Amino acid sequence: MQLAGWQILDAATTQRKRLLRAGYLPIPTEGKKPVIGGWQNLVVQEDDIDGWFHQHPAAFNTGVLTRTTPAVDIDVYDPDVAQAIETMLWDMMGARGLVRFGEAPKRAALFRTEIPFGKISTPVFTSPIKQRHRVEVLCSGQQIVVLGTHPGTGKPYSWHGGEPGDVARADLPELTEAVARDVVAKAAAIMRAQGWIEDVARKTNGDDAYHGGGNVDEFDSIYGNSQRKYALAALQGCTAELSAMAPDSGRNDKLNAVAFRLGTMCARGWINRDDVESRLFAAAVACRLVADDGEAATRATLVSGLGGGQLKPHPDLTDETAPVPSNTPAPTVDLFWHGDPDTRPPHSWLAEKLIPGKGIGLMSGQWGACKTFAAFDLSASIASGMPFAGREIARPGGVLFVAAEGGDEVRTRLKGVEHKIRAAAFVASAAGNPIEADLNHLPLVWIEESVRFNTKAGSEQLLTIARTVHNQMLEKFGVPLVCIIIDTMMASVDFQDANSAAETQQVMNGLRGLSQKTGAFVLVVDHFGKNIEVGTKGSSNKEDASDLVLAMLADRDVGGSISNTRMKVRKLRNGKSGVEFPFNLVEVDLGDGETTCAIEWKPERDDTGKNTSGKGSWTKTLRIFRSAMETVVIERCRDLFPYGNDGPKVHAVTLEQVRTEFIASYPADNEDQRARDAVKRSAFNRAMRDARERLLICSREIEGVDYLWLVEETELDWLKRTGA
Repeated sequence: MQLAGWQILDAATTQRKRLLRAGYLPIPTEGKKPVIGGWQNLVVQEDDIDGWFHQHPAAFNTGVLTRTTPAVDIDVYDPDVAQAIETMLWDMMGARGLVRFGEAPKRAALFRTEIPFGKISTPVFTSPIKQRHRVEVLCSGQQIVVLGTHPGTGKPYSWHGGEPGDVARADLPELTEAVARDVVAKAAAIMRAQGWIEDVARKTNGDDAYHGGGNVDEFDSIYGNSQRKYALAALQGCTAELSAMAPDSGRNDKLNAVAFRLGTMCARGWINRDDVESRLFAAAVACRLVADDGEAATRATLVSGLGGGQLKPHPDLTDETAPVPSNTPAPTVDLFWHGDPDTRPPHSWLAEKLIPGKGIGLMSGQWGACKTFAAFDLSASIASGMPFAGREIARPGGVLFVAAEGGDEVRTRLKGVEHKIRAAAFVASAAGNPIEADLNHLPLVWIEESVRFNTKAGSEQLLTIARTVHNQMLEKFGVPLVCIIIDTMMASVDFQDANSAAETQQVMNGLRGLSQKTGAFVLVVDHFGKNIEVGTKGSSNKEDASDLVLAMLADRDVGGSISNTRMKVRKLRNGKSGVEFPFNLVEVDLGDGETTCAIEWKPERDDTGKNTSGKGSWTKTLRIFRSAMETVVIERCRDLFPYGNDGPKVHAVTLEQVRTEFIASYPADNEDQRARDAVKRSAFNRAMRDARERLLICSREIEGVDYLWLVEETELDWLKRTGA
């Protein structure tokens, strides 16, 4: 029975919604041809799909944008060669995926990618019977029909291995640009081995108009003129860099800058503006700029940059500036002129004035100096927002912990940290500063295997893991990945010569690249050499290339027992070196005879050995506040048991009593009484806030009255000990 048009459209609407929910970006097509203008940059919602039913009554077929769902299109008419190319593909991928047939033996395989890239294609090959063959990888700016009827055969498209929608996009094998290039190169070699004639005139077999993006065929990057190659390399580098940017890393400014740069090349006709706009918008989608700023604002930035660049055409290429033909993307380089304002965001921190927001660092130390315990302590602090070593966490977020050694101990050690932060969270809550994080589900994830990140395969694997974690952090917790901790260097790198400066520099460059591509700070746990004064084991290039070097130190007796445990800042770009953070390693009873340890930080010391916290926490305004509290306590205190009868007793006074005494004591030099009152009220509110944030006071509402009390060491010790 032949279905009516409305029945086909109704079924297509259901299929398109299923595709969208499974992570694909569906579009309506007539045959192979998309029917929506500007479809390459479409952002699809379910409401849009409902509207297509009436807006496009002849669009019975359904395609998906290959922006993040690349397709290897084996446009080969010889069945044996087509099968050989598909077999090669699965051998390279290590797993089979979904394969679509429309006009056999031609076929297409579907994948996923986190970083969109341009279309990659073999040359067109002509076989002895005059058939034309080609293999393409469709990605940014293209689409592929997945459901409906093939316009040439009149038969429905069929799938082997599952069907999109039934199989979620997230479950497809991942195809990176590097692997895609290898696939295309090997496919070309297979066709070349048949003795087929290679057409270097870049003729097509007619599908470009339907797939889209024909003007950015990577075939040009090999056979085009030098200007075309230069522009394509620049486009590829710009899109790769933008795609990898993290939130709060200047994505909008970068989009404007790269659009301007490419606009200068559009003005010379080296590259098509529509192609540039499509690719850059796809990169903006990949880095979530469109999701955060909106499509209209993103397009406005894009158009502004391209338009500005087109007003300043790119100068002619000289022998020095013209690129050697290469598949490697050209990096973008920003120029900073003296006298111009710096539009970049200010230097950022994960932990205030201690852990940078981006870059690379080392946490090095002797054996048994609590390096891994400190690394877990930092992980939990960043994930929960609780202070680390007394320093506030400026950028809470997700943490990826690579446990290259001791992976089976991760859960146990984390229990010790959990016990500690629960007690600290209770203290903070008692002080009127409850934390927002769910301590039962922190944005903290780990892997229990080594990733050899000094190899190309290992580097790509770690980057893929990090980007996957970043996306899942955003989905699960609404926070980005901000820190990657690798424990340890020696378990993750196969050094040929650990003392080689050149080899070490390559390793550190790889780590910096990981930070730049993920927007996260990368900290590697490492060992000291035999002479602790020299520092980290191996080449000095490790510490030279690092933005931060934390030394985990301890005094050890002949029996192996340690004392005087401390963390010292050996190096900190944009910060102070020499500061020490003493700590105790305390035992935590987990019950059922199981124990672990956690770090208990003491007040930090400067390089002279003097405390930089403690009494120094009381500023002038806070000293007046404390004096007011002590005065009221002497005259009007009330003994309370805010933690129950088993908890410590505190000497509390009411908020209004303290406020009255503070205002009477605080000096305000102003003739106008109202102005003096305003100054005093502002000072009191500021003192209250600071005292609570520094855990100098606690508060509790009892019988409708707000009470305050000064926090004593005995109270803090009880809270930490009990985890109440």
